[in-house]
Amino acid sequence: MKVYMCLVLLMVVGGALSFAPRDDFLHDNFGKRNFSEGESREMAERHDFLHDNLGKRNFSEGESREMAERHDFLHDNFGKRNFSEGESREMAERHDFLHDNLGKRNFSEGESREMAERHAKMKVYMCLVLLMVVGGALSFAPRDESLQRVFVKRVLTEGEAQEMVERAAHADMFRAMLQLPNGYDREFYSASLAQHQLQFMERIPGHVKALIRLVKYLAYECLPDKLHKSYPLELITVYRWENAGKPQRISKAQGLKDVLQVLTNLRGLRHYWTYLYYAALANQAITQLGYINPIVLDPANPTNNACWVYQKGNNIIMIEEAARATLKFNLLKDVVVSANWKG
Repeated sequence: MKVYMCLVLLMVVGGALSFAPRDDFLHDNFGKRNFSEGESREMAERHDFLHDNLGKRNFSEGESREMAERHDFLHDNFGKRNFSEGESREMAERHDFLHDNLGKRNFSEGESREMAERHAKMKVYMCLVLLMVVGGALSFAPRDESLQRVFVKRVLTEGEAQEMVERAAHADMFRAMLQLPNGYDREFYSASLAQHQLQFMERIPGHVKALIRLVKYLAYECLPDKLHKSYPLELITVYRWENAGKPQRISKAQGLKDVLQVLTNLRGLRHYWTYLYYAALANQAITQLGYINPIVLDPANPTNNACWVYQKGNNIIMIEEAARATLKFNLLKDVVVSANWKG
């Protein structure tokens, strides 16, 4: 989002601004000759018009000449009409901005007209941007054309918008963690991420937490104490529930069998969430830290493989054998796992 907003600001400042010629152009073309009596009278009338409409004050000779020249150009090239007080003031401000910021050069009539058209179009795009800002976190992307048009892709939910903010806020910290030489040093950062682990699990519905308790109970019954660590089992269960489409009503037997089937093939397990970091950062962590399957990255910390304990000694073999034995229970052996865990 930050990148897109920066692009929009650059477009406003640098590309699709308003129109008007520079002082130098006017001075070079209108300021180096004597005026006839008729021209002098016309300029005096313009001065009166500008005096009456722009600020209610007397103007110096230089200001009067400059505004008259601007009026001439705009009258001759843009609509052949007199301009209201608001239009005149707006065009004068545009003229000054372009003179000060855009290249210090003269613009042809075609260039001036093109910039005017861009300005009109940009007003529409800026209205869209304002709607995005006011209405909630909206997603938009620039396209590489002369105006770098902005278009609305879709409305983000409040949760998605919050996740985008969190990912952006933590990206630098995670990159810094990846530069540390060992896991011991990274643990000092990890303590600050505990609240995000809790928040991730808090949003899991109650029926899934009930399934997690069942999975942990079987692990406590079938595995040695060293493999009673609950966090990897919780994450694997959540992963399989999400893979089933996040159903709101489930068959616990189907959910349990799905989780156990994953545990029978831990070397094929690799998963991460984009809850607090982007996929690119997750893959960077896996590669840079040399992680091997089973991999379930902590949703709050891409440098933490929650399944690290399974990789010690023969733990993988013990877990896979226990899962296979459990699947042979009468409760599960005839269960068919449907796509959404519904019986």
